[in-house]
Amino acid sequence: MLEDPLTEPATKRAVWVGQFYDHPTDRYFGLFTNAVIFGDFFTGWVRRIEADAQGNVVSDVCVGHLTRVTSWKTGNDGYMYALTLDSRLHRATQVVP
Repeated sequence: MLEDPLTEPATKRAVWVGQFYDHPTDRYFGLFTNAVIFGDFFTGWVRRIEADAQGNVVSDVCVGHLTRVTSWKTGNDGYMYALTLDSRLHRATQVVP
């Protein structure tokens, strides 16, 4: 993907999808409110997608890079966490422009 210069070349693709982000303690200043985070297990791109009430995509942007994500959840503290295949837990702390 051209928007993510860290995208690793791969012949395989496997997309993961995180939870819909809507947390009362918004750690991301509204950047992920009412959006879903998803990415590619092999190449590492991470994107934010938002749809309107009719299901039309209104926003789809690159927000980061992380390979081999096996799970993506929002914690009770309002931060989003990703677990990777090597059993490392990553906390999403900033948005990559």
